[in-house]
Amino acid sequence: MRNLLILSAFALLASSTADLNAEVVGNGSGCKNCAPGEFAVVNNDDVGHGRYTYTARPTCNVGTAGDLGKAIDGVEKATMKDFAGALRELTNTDAFRKAADPIHGEVGKVLNGGKTDTANCQLLCNIVPLESEIIGYSLWAGDNKDNLARCEAGRDCPIGYSKFEDRPATTQSASSKLHCTNFMNWSHDKDRVTRFVTFFKPPAKWERDRDF
Repeated sequence: MRNLLILSAFALLASSTADLNAEVVGNGSGCKNCAPGEFAVVNNDDVGHGRYTYTARPTCNVGTAGDLGKAIDGVEKATMKDFAGALRELTNTDAFRKAADPIHGEVGKVLNGGKTDTANCQLLCNIVPLESEIIGYSLWAGDNKDNLARCEAGRDCPIGYSKFEDRPATTQSASSKLHCTNFMNWSHDKDRVTRFVTFFKPPAKWERDRDF
């Protein structure tokens, strides 16, 4: 696995004026740190503020990557085959909604968790094809998309009152690999913007631009 410190330059991948989004970039198409044949899922998201808390270590009640893998196993394999991107991008497609309708409530539970905790916690997940090799990641957070700073998993982010709870966990459903991390925001009055990047090497003959 590559030295993750090299990935600190990844902030150059996206313009500071870009809207929150998720995209897949590769060598020669926006990923400065990807070797030929490697790609990265760049997942930009926002996480609202929590309630006022009297502890510096509030807890979360969201699900895990393993929980999510079980929840989406009911999705047709053909629907998710070869998909790469953020989970929220997949759930916005007609194909996913049609295939996942019977279980979509379970997926929502895992992603959002309970709402009784002082921290606002959001499970962020990137999806890559099942036979891909996940080779690295980087984590970022800021008060807005213009001041994102690198975060270290398990430690408070430089912006304070927030952190990625642990290193991203990898699990799989019947058709895809899931790379997930839980972001905690326990500021009572500041929303946060996050960037979660998963570097991966896809299987041979992967159809990068498959249209869902």
